[in-house]
Amino acid sequence: MSKHDQPFDYRHQFKAGNLGDVFKHVALGAVLRALTADAAPLTVVDTHAGAGRYVLGPTGEWTAGVGRFDGGLPPDAPAAVRAWHAAAGRRTPNRGGTYPGSPRFTLGALRPQDRLVLVELIDDVRAELARHLDDPRVEVRAGDGLAVLEAHHGAPGRLLAFVDPPFTRKAEWDEVADALIALCAARADAHALLWYPIKSLTRPNAVHRRLQDAGVPALALDLITASLERRKKALNGSGLIVVGASPALEAELLALAPTLGPALTTDGAWELRARRWGLPPR
Repeated sequence: MSKHDQPFDYRHQFKAGNLGDVFKHVALGAVLRALTADAAPLTVVDTHAGAGRYVLGPTGEWTAGVGRFDGGLPPDAPAAVRAWHAAAGRRTPNRGGTYPGSPRFTLGALRPQDRLVLVELIDDVRAELARHLDDPRVEVRAGDGLAVLEAHHGAPGRLLAFVDPPFTRKAEWDEVADALIALCAARADAHALLWYPIKSLTRPNAVHRRLQDAGVPALALDLITASLERRKKALNGSGLIVVGASPALEAELLALAPTLGPALTTDGAWELRARRWGLPPR
């Protein structure tokens, strides 16, 4: 057992398609398109891959996430939202449907020269993942996703770490910060996308400070979709830390909020909190 192993059987099935998935998967698509814009090969390590495809019931968290977009998009929706929407399929109100996981979204953006390493701890979920993604570019691995990421620090071409743990343990907040610090120490051209839930700002702020103190240049985007004061233990939004974003990608990610925020809010108010450190002036 690794120190990063989960203490119980966490399955993303129950949260698939929720507001956090929407934000992370729209951003993931934008990052992937930026990193595949030229011929350089790309290795993506998805440290907490999940099943790759989820069957959704008639009710669930997806109805306040991807379900908010099943009726269509506003005419001014950014290209990244449109691309995600096209790849996400459709669900039927009160009946459900399916939703892709991050492995499917990622594989759909990759080229023949690219590689996808998927790490999943739970045996039957990993077996399902391997069945869904039978592709020569894909390697499905067992065990500790952050350790597998470390083993790929020397991957040729570009490397993207997609880090999306369940955050069922307080220690995971320190572990993901450690992983990004180690990645950036190992290679100057590091690229990473870290997702985290927001119930309050205490733990996200602590991760931001650790990365800033360690000299990791990054962009942090917190999309807050419910009152942090009234819902102290609920999912009030989600955040992203992006390492290696170009100015163009940074602008593209910032432009997501006016479409996603109003659609995902639970109480009519939303806020994008953007922070950046160690990056050239915009």
